[in-house]
Amino acid sequence: MTEITIRKSSNIPDGKELFEGISGNFHDFGQTLCELIDNPISNFLAHKIQGLIELTLEDHDSYVDVMIRDNGTGIGDLDTALTIAARSCAQSLLNEHGMGLKHALASIDAGETQHWSIQTRTVEDAAHDRYQRVESPYGIGMPVYLVPGSGDIVGSTGTVVRVRCPMHKFLSLKPTGRKDTPTFTETAAYLKETLRYTYANLLRDEVFSIIFTTISKDGVPDDEWITEPLEPNWKDGCTVLPPVETDLGGGSVTICCRYGSIRRGKKNAFFYRANMASSGAEIRINGRAIQHGLYNEIWGKALHPNQNRFIAQIDILSDQVDALPDTKAAKTVCARTMRRWPRCSSGSGPIFPSPLRRRGVSRCWYACWRRKRRRKRTSCGSPPRRTCTSA
Repeated sequence: MTEITIRKSSNIPDGKELFEGISGNFHDFGQTLCELIDNPISNFLAHKIQGLIELTLEDHDSYVDVMIRDNGTGIGDLDTALTIAARSCAQSLLNEHGMGLKHALASIDAGETQHWSIQTRTVEDAAHDRYQRVESPYGIGMPVYLVPGSGDIVGSTGTVVRVRCPMHKFLSLKPTGRKDTPTFTETAAYLKETLRYTYANLLRDEVFSIIFTTISKDGVPDDEWITEPLEPNWKDGCTVLPPVETDLGGGSVTICCRYGSIRRGKKNAFFYRANMASSGAEIRINGRAIQHGLYNEIWGKALHPNQNRFIAQIDILSDQVDALPDTKAAKTVCARTMRRWPRCSSGSGPIFPSPLRRRGVSRCWYACWRRKRRRKRTSCGSPPRRTCTSA
């Protein structure tokens, strides 16, 4: 009989390699920063705090120093918060994956020389006149320092996250159609638009507010209080559908929807511009924007230029994580979720109508439009083509 020898594999991950491995799943710096902002908002919701987030960006030419400071209750279990994919310290459904803090820090600054730190102060820390601090580089069993005083924390409790962002990652906020390199101030304005859009419903409900501060290379600060959400400029109002109770596969959720045509937001760089990239459906989960510009994923057809002004806003509400649609680690909705949209009472389509049906646009209309366009391009004097006579 052959004797089998068993040994334990030595597969303890290297902290630096693990940290680098979870980075790079975000489209731009705005998405990454929202992951860091989700954590204090989750704390505000869990403890019913009138939240305040201070976001500071300091220009250093080749990089930008970013600070996010909040007036929450602090991080109660810092060990779990620093453990990748751990959810035992989750305070709301914004902490769905247990990846946000680590994922964002790694995506911003996972290079050879990491520059990030976390300071947090709980009620217990305040009673002992101390705060907890952890700093880069990320590693397994990294030290947590108990430091006397309050550090950079304003008030009795709260958290401060600092991270250094290379300038090329900060400039990833630049709109796709822009050819030249934006200035630091212009890029900061793009970030403000992203924040006002992503958290529009929460800002409208006054869950929290943001003090947005930029510091130029000359050391001159510029403060702005962000309280106004970014809303569509509806043309002739919008249609608000009654809330729908349904099951997307894991339990009961409530879906709220409103839709209509919008006027172009001329000052906007990304959202509600009445173009193909920003039209269609936008999905929110408990008020937080997850994805926008969806059309083919829901209606199964390409967006027609005639529908560029159509916006459908869908907010999925639930306090059960299993009931909500699956999202990726970067908080974008999975495509397979779109195929499970509930049907209307007639069973003929989603809970909101197709923009084509709503506007009365038909295949016949489209064929006529194409023929007219071809006639304009024809210069040979050929007789006019037959036009459609359908109603």
